[in-house]
Amino acid sequence: MQRFAHELPATARGGRDHVPGDGAARALRGGHALATTGPDRTVRLWDTHSRKLRTTLTGHNDEITQMLFSPDGRTLATSGHDRIVRWWDTATGTQRATLTRHHGPIRSLAYSPDGTTFTTVSTHETTATARTSNVALPTPVQALARICRTLDRDLTPAEHAQYLAGASAPPPC
Repeated sequence: MQRFAHELPATARGGRDHVPGDGAARALRGGHALATTGPDRTVRLWDTHSRKLRTTLTGHNDEITQMLFSPDGRTLATSGHDRIVRWWDTATGTQRATLTRHHGPIRSLAYSPDGTTFTTVSTHETTATARTSNVALPTPVQALARICRTLDRDLTPAEHAQYLAGASAPPPC
C-alpha cells in the first residue's frame, strides 16, 4: 500500500489526508479497490488500476477507526468513535445499512467466511461487548416477496415503474 500511496494524485496526498500508512487503509483482496480514511471523517474508495478516486463515503460524525470489506467485496463496513457501523455498496458508494446502539467506540469488525454473519466489539470503561448480527442480504426475489407480504397487495403500475424500471411486467406480487 505504501507504493500505491506515493502514486496517488497530489491532491490526495496533501498533508495527512487519506494517505495509506498515515490513516486507516484497507485493500480488497484480489480486487481493484482500496479504502482510505483520514481526519475529515470520510472514506475514499480508490480504483487500484487507474489510481483514481471512485467515490467518497460520508456519514460518520467522529473518527473512523475500522474498515472491513465483506468476503465477496461488494460491501465495505466502517465504524469508529461515533459508535455506528455503516455498510456501503462498493460499486455505487451508497449506504446500505447502519448498526447503532453500541455502548462505546467500536474497536473491531469481523465477517464470517461466508459473509452472512458480522461481529463488532466495542468498549466502554472496563467492559468489552461483542455483538453478532445476521447481515445476509436478501436476493431481489426474496426482497420483493417481503415487500409484497408487508404491503399485502401487488405493486401499483407507478411503483413497479419506479422501483423495478426495466423489469418485465406483470407485477411481482
